[in-house]
Amino acid sequence: MSRIFFLDANAIYSYYGRDKLGFNSKPVDEKALRRFLLGKELSLPTSVLIEVITHFREDVDKLYDLLQFIRELGLPIYNNMPDYCYEPLTLMVLSNMNKEELKNYSRHLLAKKVEIEAKFVLLFHEITRDLYAEYKLRGTKLSQDDRDRVLNFIGVNGYRDCAKQLEAELVGQLEQGYQNGNEQKILKDYYINKLNESCILIDEIIACAVAYKKSENDFIEVIQNTYNDSINAGLDGTNGTMKCIVDVLAQDKIFLDKAKTTIAAMFGKHAYSKKQTQYLSNVMFTAWFNNSQKLRKNDIFDMFVVGCLDAKPRSTPSCILEDNSPCLISFDKTMKNFIGVVYPYNYQLIESIK
Repeated sequence: MSRIFFLDANAIYSYYGRDKLGFNSKPVDEKALRRFLLGKELSLPTSVLIEVITHFREDVDKLYDLLQFIRELGLPIYNNMPDYCYEPLTLMVLSNMNKEELKNYSRHLLAKKVEIEAKFVLLFHEITRDLYAEYKLRGTKLSQDDRDRVLNFIGVNGYRDCAKQLEAELVGQLEQGYQNGNEQKILKDYYINKLNESCILIDEIIACAVAYKKSENDFIEVIQNTYNDSINAGLDGTNGTMKCIVDVLAQDKIFLDKAKTTIAAMFGKHAYSKKQTQYLSNVMFTAWFNNSQKLRKNDIFDMFVVGCLDAKPRSTPSCILEDNSPCLISFDKTMKNFIGVVYPYNYQLIESIK
């Protein structure tokens, strides 16, 4: 039976030796991991290679040695990202670069990674914003036609002109964050601040639409009162924002569950794999909309990695009872919990590495 084992970033670091990379922590017994992987068919996802190269972009000596190790293992690259692919000879090309070329390439790749992260952050911002707007509109006495017009303004006209500006702004902040080593905080703060601004503006737009229908003339007072109400409800741009949004959406569990499923299905139509859409719905959306957690930068590339579980086996099982489905080796707690739900046998294999 030929089963493929995909390695996430921490798994390849542990296989190589975390001490040689300057890491102090060891999430697994490295000797046990090497024994487990010995003789098995291994592969490295594209998203993991991007993480590895960009992580060590300023320590090109470590990066050079690690890439040589990966090439010597003969690990094929598995393209698990819909919008970014590597050629089969990529590792050979990378390992033949001199260190200056490798440094330049890693910085170029970081710019691409930032671009991917920025686009996803703004997409998640748009999804959350529109869910908030749609639910708040449902609580008004506006006609369905008026609700659709308001929602269209919020979702299209109200943000179309500033979409590129927001992306450029976030890219700039993330690039600065990577330079300073605080990209995770930068992303969290930017996301929650923009989401907070959007939700307050949504409240004001809806309040003005309702006031207009009631023929109320003092729109400034409506806007000011709505702004104060939004702040008092918890839209503070920090820890209260996600809780406030969750409290609003939690009033209708059927609406929220349907929305999570529908949004995940939309990703499936854009070449994201079944496990990737499951991770979006079951892990990321649940963390945001059920547990009030903020967006984590690592969520994006973790979502890419689980797509490896949908890779097609390279050989047909010799009997119907034989299972040669691919496995993902990861020691990340969130990732392991997800694997335990979608593929319990894979989880058991990870837990057996002692």
